[in-house]
Order: sequence, then structure tokens, then C-alpha cells
Amino acid sequence: MNDLKTLAYIYKTHSYKGHVAIRWDIERLELDLDMHFAFLVIDQKPVPFYVEEAFLKGQGMVIKFEDIDSEDAAKALIGYEVAFSKDDILVMDNQSLNDFKTYQVIDLDIGFLGTIEEVMPISGNDLAKISYKGKEVFLPLNEALIDSIDMYKKVIFYKTPAGILDL
Repeated sequence: MNDLKTLAYIYKTHSYKGHVAIRWDIERLELDLDMHFAFLVIDQKPVPFYVEEAFLKGQGMVIKFEDIDSEDAAKALIGYEVAFSKDDILVMDNQSLNDFKTYQVIDLDIGFLGTIEEVMPISGNDLAKISYKGKEVFLPLNEALIDSIDMYKKVIFYKTPAGILDL
């Protein structure tokens, strides 16, 4: 996957004809809409899917893959990450949320909270999953709560909202 970049995920079907809606994991992405393939990450391996049609829609795009010809077939693809060839990426702004996996989260008052195991891009409020004192905790990743990020040390300095660790 050296020449591929995982930047999106399939979040819903778009029509009864097998189209899927894809949402970016980054703030801004421009792709060559004449791309031939997109790659679904299945069992941590990129699997090429031929792109019959692609068009931009909102914070993502809609793609029709070859041989995915029904809503049921498209539903089976929901949740898969999507990777693109670096040759098909025209513009890419902002760090991918996936890049925060393995970052340590340090609360400004409490100290070490945990290591990010997964980032879930949820509309309007992305969540980082950590284990804190043996419990699964989801921390909102928004600018108001992130004090700073040390990309070299892979640390996020965080202002934990009251009560979130008690849920």
C-alpha cells in the first residue's frame, strides 16, 4: 500500500443501482474523477474495485463500482475504508484522522489518559477511542478540547470534558 493512501470510508448507499457514498477522513480532498480504481481495505489489505462512475457530493463523493449493481450489494460495502492511488490525489489538506491512531492522549490536569486505538469520523464530532482504567472511552476530537498536538512525539494534549471518563 506504499503508493496508496487511505483517506475515506463508505458510510451509506446512494441509490438502488449500487452506488455508495464515501466520506473523507480529512478536511479537503480533490481526486481525479476519471480514476480507474479505488481500493477497499479488506482484512487490512487493499482490494481494487473498478470505478464505473464517480462524482463529488458534500464532504465526499459517490462511486459506482463495477459488478456492484444493487442496493443490497452496496450495503455489504458500508464501513470499509477506501484508499486511493497517490496518482489520483490532486489536492489533500489537513492530516488524516487515521494518522492519530497510536497517539497518546495527555489530559492537562489528570495526565496520561490512554493511547488512541481508533478514530471514528462521525458527522460534526469525530471520536477517539481509548482504554482508560480498563474501560472503553470515546473522546470528542474538536478544536475546543485539543490544547495542542506534538506530531513528533505523537501526543495530543487534551482538555477532558467533565464526566466523560465516568460514562
